[in-house]
Amino acid sequence: MKAFLMYPDRDFDTDRDLPANEADLSSDLELNVLLQVMAADDKFLFEVARRGLHSGLVSPGDIVYRQHVLADCTAQPGVIRELYDVAVAGILAERQVLSWVLRDSPDTLLHRSSQVLRIYLDMLHRLRHIADARAADFRSEGFARFFAMIAAELNDEYFAEMEAHLSELAFRRGTLISARLGKGLKGTGYVVRRQPEQTWRDRLPGLNKSPSYSFTIAERDQTGWRTLSDLTSRGVNTTANALAQSADHIKASSRCSAPNSASIWPA
Repeated sequence: MKAFLMYPDRDFDTDRDLPANEADLSSDLELNVLLQVMAADDKFLFEVARRGLHSGLVSPGDIVYRQHVLADCTAQPGVIRELYDVAVAGILAERQVLSWVLRDSPDTLLHRSSQVLRIYLDMLHRLRHIADARAADFRSEGFARFFAMIAAELNDEYFAEMEAHLSELAFRRGTLISARLGKGLKGTGYVVRRQPEQTWRDRLPGLNKSPSYSFTIAERDQTGWRTLSDLTSRGVNTTANALAQSADHIKASSRCSAPNSASIWPA
C-alpha cells in the first residue's frame, strides 16, 4: 500500500542516502534542534523529518502537491495522529508476539504468524474506519487518493476472506495432512488439506460411512508424541512459510504508510 503523500508519482524512500553535506549543513543551521522539536522525542519521526528536510524539491508541481497535503495535515492534526498511532500500535503488538517465541519450528511459525495477522487485521479495520469517517474532511489530491485506495483495497470482501483463512488456519477440527510414500517407504510430499465441510448426515449416528483407520498414542509415549509432532511440522511447513510471508507483506505495507502519514512538514 503506497501512500504517495510526499510525491504525486512515487513513495517516500526513507532508506535513501542523505546528501554528502548533511552533517555540515545540520551543524551550521542547528537543524537537530528543529528536528527534535518537530519529532517530540519520537526517534522514528525524527529520522523521517530529517530525511524529508534534506530531500529538496525542484518541481513546482511537486511543491504545490506537498503543500496541499500539508494544508490537510494542519487542518486535521487529530486524524493524522490517529493514522500514525494505528501503524505504531500494530508494530508494537507484533513485537510483543515475537518476545515469547522460544523455538523456531513450523508449528511456532504458523501460530505466531496467525497471531500477527490477527493484529494487522485489527489495525486494518481501524484504518478503514478512519477512512470511512474522515475522508470527506480532506481536500488535497494526495489524501483523496490515499483514502480512496483504502476504501478499494480494504473492502468488506477482503476482510471476509481474511477472516475465513485465519479461521481455517486455527485448525479447530484438527490438522488434515496428506502425504505419499517416497524412497525407503518414507513419507514425502506433505500438504495441509482443507477440512471437508460437515453435512447434517455426518452428524447423525448409525449411518453407513466410509471406513477410516486411526490410532491412539499412549499418554506417556514420548517417542510417539515426538514422531507425531514431527509429522505435523512437516505438513504445516509450507503453509507456515506462506503465512509468515503474508504477515511480512502487510507489515512492510504498514511501514510504507506510516512515514508518509506522519511526515507533515514541508521539505
